[in-house]
Amino acid sequence: MEEKKNLANNALLPPSDDSNEEEDDEVKPKNRVKFGSIEVYKFGFAQGVDTVPSNGCVSLGMERHHHAKHTFTVDEFLIYKQAENRMKYRNWFSTSQKLEESLREEKPPSKKKKRIVADKALEQSCSNSEDEYLVSGEEYFDECKVYEPLRKAILEDSGVVIDQNVTLNTYAISKSRNKCGCQCRGGKCLPNKCECARNGIKCQVENVDYTIPESSPVTGYPCRCTAKNCKNPEGRTELNVIRIQTHFLQTIMRLKDATKKFGRASI
Repeated sequence: MEEKKNLANNALLPPSDDSNEEEDDEVKPKNRVKFGSIEVYKFGFAQGVDTVPSNGCVSLGMERHHHAKHTFTVDEFLIYKQAENRMKYRNWFSTSQKLEESLREEKPPSKKKKRIVADKALEQSCSNSEDEYLVSGEEYFDECKVYEPLRKAILEDSGVVIDQNVTLNTYAISKSRNKCGCQCRGGKCLPNKCECARNGIKCQVENVDYTIPESSPVTGYPCRCTAKNCKNPEGRTELNVIRIQTHFLQTIMRLKDATKKFGRASI
């Protein structure tokens, strides 16, 4: 009886048209991202105060407010970008040439063999051949390192006066980053002398050379202390290579098993 009722109810319903559903799916517009206009803001050069360069103490920054604004379409922006890169390179090349000439004038003729560090950095910073830029395109500026002499020259050409207070602050930060770990002699950490203990942190040893005897003054990095002689009240942590390798292998095996079972990786 129930089967007959279901058949009767289905007979009253209008027939489903699968072809119409397929047509509706085809008519639906595809979701696509369309770019309208591109706005370009121009900022002037300024001495950087938020970054610490890997070489030197003067970094490049930009002004807080833009001095120009341009609106382009996508096609116009591509043409504008190529022209801007060519102009940027010519200005950069001109600035580097002026700096190189000034350094050569200041260099005494009797010390030609001893190259000035700034002059050497300048040669590494920017090539003297324009063909190199034409080959590499926009990637040239991403790969080219701007050393301190060229950064100073760019700021001077832009009319920026270098703030010595910012320079000293950057130098202090750069110098502090080179200090890592305690430098306790003989691998012995005393609470009143250990730099880690004074700062309230644990001694950390990542690279341990077990071929060197513990009596050696240098046994690990960044902290030089040994497990027996470390008296840091905060404690001491040492990198366990075996534990890391075991965790790595277990994770790989777990991913492989999940891939076999579910067809995708899940931890």
